[in-house]
Amino acid sequence: MNPKAVALILQLVSSKEGRNGLKNTLIGLVSALAVFVLLIAAVIKILMSPFAWIGELGIFQKENAYLVAAEIVEYGEPLSDAEIDALVVAVTDDQDRVAILQTALSLVGRASYSQGGESPDYGLDSSGFVAWVWETAEYQSIGNSITAQFMGSTAINEVDLLPGDLAFMDAPGGENNHVGIYYGEDPAGKKLFIHCSAGAGGVVMDTYSYNDFHFFRQPVFSKIIEENEEE
Repeated sequence: MNPKAVALILQLVSSKEGRNGLKNTLIGLVSALAVFVLLIAAVIKILMSPFAWIGELGIFQKENAYLVAAEIVEYGEPLSDAEIDALVVAVTDDQDRVAILQTALSLVGRASYSQGGESPDYGLDSSGFVAWVWETAEYQSIGNSITAQFMGSTAINEVDLLPGDLAFMDAPGGENNHVGIYYGEDPAGKKLFIHCSAGAGGVVMDTYSYNDFHFFRQPVFSKIIEENEEE
């Protein structure tokens, strides 16, 4: 080390003012390092929990929201009533769409996949799940098949999607058709769909199939009116 530099350091350390200055410099460096570590920890927490933003807003934070294979969000564990309400309130206040989302989310992690299935007790397929949601929420049937659900809804652009709208992989007659209910977007802007997936083994809310959805439709929200209500 340069002798002049060594002499300067010794002079600073030997004087009261020099010691105080060196102490303050070290404190400043340690404080800056601590802030940096906390910032990195916060970023890691957000990346590892896509739904942490809901918790930060004081609504709730669900541990089973996780990343799967490069930023695919999957939400497949059963939700409590409070968690369902929080998720729904976060995306819509339209009463028809609230009813559809609440009903659809009630089966996440609770119903298995079965081709041609129409009951949560014995399994559902994608169209059977949508039909069950409309029936359970007490809306007029939009059909039990993908073809009926497609033809009974109105085409919309992707940018016009609202919570409760339907998304299809293909037009009727397609070899690999599938239908899901649009929930909304996650914090990263990825669209989430509630659907009964063969790959996932049952009802989930995820972004996994989003890139495969090519047709977006607005269904009919027509409440079933009992005879005694008409009188």
